[in-house]
Amino acid sequence: MDMSYAPPESEYPAVKRKPWGKWIAWGCGGALGFLVLMAVSCVFMVKGAMKVGESNFGPACSAYLAKIEAKDFSGAYQLIGPDGKESLTEEKHNAVLGGITDQLGPVISKEVQFVSTGVDQKGTWGRMVYKAQFQNGPGTIRLELRKYSNEYKVIGLFYDSPVLAEFLNKAIAKP
Repeated sequence: MDMSYAPPESEYPAVKRKPWGKWIAWGCGGALGFLVLMAVSCVFMVKGAMKVGESNFGPACSAYLAKIEAKDFSGAYQLIGPDGKESLTEEKHNAVLGGITDQLGPVISKEVQFVSTGVDQKGTWGRMVYKAQFQNGPGTIRLELRKYSNEYKVIGLFYDSPVLAEFLNKAIAKP
């Protein structure tokens, strides 16, 4: 006869239960170990992707940004891919970059903050984001790239800085 509980004076002993605490501890420890392993592998995967992105996109970004730093805006425009030239004339490109560099000043330092890549209907694209310190304040520089033949070309450039936001707010507020 199987009884789950028996009083001490019973002729049948109580059924002994196996302690579950040990199994719960092993299960939680295993789950924690798995989560740590996944987190570490994700960190290495992201760092590896950033290195690959930097090696693929870095030369095009560096060449384009070097032309801008030298205030050779026409030279920078020549490095833009066909998709970028579709939406932006050289005159507008040069005027916008001239205004931005006048407000921000030269780049004092920059470091890669984010790299991503993908494939769409037009082919392979990339994005590189730099955290930058300009002479007149901090900001970010984001470059959009597309692969043409065997090389990447810039198709978009975006600056984000409190200095630019303040300048634009003042310009809009003027009557």
